[in-house]
Amino acid sequence: MRKNALALFMILNSPTLFSQDKGVHFRDDISWEEVKKIAKEENKNIFVDLYATWCIPCKQMDKKTYVNDTLGSYMNSRFISIKLQIDTGKNDNKNTQKMYSTAADMVAKYRIQIVPSYLFFDSNGTLIHRALGFMTTDSLISICKVSENPNQNYAGLLDRFHTGRLRGTELLNFAIQLKLYRQDSMSKEVALVYKQLYIDKVPPEEIINVELLPMIDNFKILFETRDPLVKYIYNHESSVDKTLNRESYSTHLLDYIITKDIITPSIIEVKRKNKDPLWKFLQKEIATQWDQKIAQRVILDSKIKWYTDKQDWNNVIKYQIEKYDNDTSKPSQMEALVRNNFVWYVVLKYSSDKKTLEKARAYMESITNSYPNIHELSDTYANVIYKLGDTASAIDIEKKALLIAESIKNKEAIDLYRENIQKMKKNIPTWE
Repeated sequence: MRKNALALFMILNSPTLFSQDKGVHFRDDISWEEVKKIAKEENKNIFVDLYATWCIPCKQMDKKTYVNDTLGSYMNSRFISIKLQIDTGKNDNKNTQKMYSTAADMVAKYRIQIVPSYLFFDSNGTLIHRALGFMTTDSLISICKVSENPNQNYAGLLDRFHTGRLRGTELLNFAIQLKLYRQDSMSKEVALVYKQLYIDKVPPEEIINVELLPMIDNFKILFETRDPLVKYIYNHESSVDKTLNRESYSTHLLDYIITKDIITPSIIEVKRKNKDPLWKFLQKEIATQWDQKIAQRVILDSKIKWYTDKQDWNNVIKYQIEKYDNDTSKPSQMEALVRNNFVWYVVLKYSSDKKTLEKARAYMESITNSYPNIHELSDTYANVIYKLGDTASAIDIEKKALLIAESIKNKEAIDLYRENIQKMKKNIPTWE
């Protein structure tokens, strides 16, 4: 009698049973083949939640979304639902372990890089829709409804594209959706059709507006130097930036496209032949087609990348300093942090040249004055001064970095800066 009572207690307190009675019912006791078999028998589709044990949004789905009775009633009547764990752990139960290979197969086949990810299949195991990220009850129900609509779901959109029935913004939205799902080649194929139909055939002045940004931002690789739109942007940089409300947008876009179409092919060729790029020839070619200012800018950036890949730090420093000296504008906070990283990871580590260090000191003094509350900047500034031999000033500035770190309770930085101060007092290098 006691054994029966104990068994009844365990059944009533089973987490699996509880999840069946409230919210979405996830099956964790059957294989993928059994899932498809049951789906056919019950005339249902299949819902798969791919999650990871470290994923906070995944835990929130369990705690806030899947427990909803309205969602459970909707999904349980339409789907056979399972959860697949994409990571592994020593505490995983046997049912989870049995599905490791199924989870791994789906991660590889559908290029899952974000969790939670949701895959919808028909009863044959054919993918019909997909989504990702935390969802509320209402948003998940909406996604489920889309998955059942052959005109709106993933499979339906793919079919409409291949049969030439996907048009307008639906094309672009589908391309962006495919890119989000890491279907890179397919997303480019769809985006290229959109570009050919709605950009290449339209006078540039008619399409320069903020609605163009999603296409360019997601698929700028598809734009070429010969495109009428690119030529128009080159001839109207200021007005385009103003219309798009993006400062220096045209400059960055043109630099990218010109580098991609002219410099990159040449770089690939010389790498194949184990030679150095013909920088002067490339600069002359770009200056002829565009202008000298663009040519100097893109060649300089390409040199920095080339020598960084080669780990030729002397040339990296030489051309990076040339780039900074050519730029007289005040750097943004992000640009200031980029300069800081250059000084810390390249100049301090690889150069003892006094002129170079003086340049670095000037950069750090300027951006530290512009952004005095960023402790990383003060720390790098202190280390440059220390390497130049002014230990007393270096310690004073490092103490300022320490105070900022203490004010925001950044323990890692606090420990590092305290250690640096002691090294400076003992004349020990801080950059090694």
